[in-house]
Amino acid sequence: MAAKPPKTYFAEQIAGEKPLAQRTASNLCALAADICDVEPWLDLNEAQLIAVRMNPKAEPDFISVLGALGEHRAVHVYPGVAGYSWYQAVRESKEPSRLMMADCEALQVAYPEPDEITDLDMNVINGCRFGPYDRAFQFRSVRRGYAPWYITDDEGKRLAVCLEALLALIEAPIFEAHGEEMWDDNQASLPMLTKVRGVWGVAPLSVSMTRVDVPRLWLEQEEVERLKRLPKSGAVCVGDSIMPGVAGMENERPTVLNLVVA
Repeated sequence: MAAKPPKTYFAEQIAGEKPLAQRTASNLCALAADICDVEPWLDLNEAQLIAVRMNPKAEPDFISVLGALGEHRAVHVYPGVAGYSWYQAVRESKEPSRLMMADCEALQVAYPEPDEITDLDMNVINGCRFGPYDRAFQFRSVRRGYAPWYITDDEGKRLAVCLEALLALIEAPIFEAHGEEMWDDNQASLPMLTKVRGVWGVAPLSVSMTRVDVPRLWLEQEEVERLKRLPKSGAVCVGDSIMPGVAGMENERPTVLNLVVA
């Protein structure tokens, strides 16, 4: 009798890419459950970024914990220096909700309300024997130009490393002893975790960036129509439009189009 192929998830939704493998999914579910148990949003806010370095040659990824305000509980991972730069641009923007969604890249585990959990999410939870759970979770990736969608196996492995590092930081004596002192906005300093010989170590990281401002005017279409004078240079963004995948929302990444008047 031929052996059964290993179980995977989201194969149809991410056709052409490596689907989420059972081993990766089980690891993610275990980490997501642990995250829910320790409730990092009680000790961290989304501006307290945590750097995670996969290896000495790689750029760090940056973790942001959401939920301090008691609303949307999630852990977002912004990849590399580009991810850090995007997050800081959102943080410094006067109208962050209008910042181009198409510029964002992230991996995330979220703990939404039950009606936001899809059947595919429940397949993962049940397939990894984590259901029923006090608060169900979902795993997503955001790519430039796309809305949040189901993760691939490689994305799942990357997210799992960052969740493991987050748990290690929360359990570290230095976090309990110093807490807020690990972040310094004036020095752009934040904690960075690196795994050496199977053990996570914590060290300070200073991130200094020079930003080039490009003239942009973010307006809704109705507001553009009411404009008497348009800027002489730059572009007018009249909004983001999310388009369902060609074969439907259930099996293809929805695309984010920026409607721009130049």
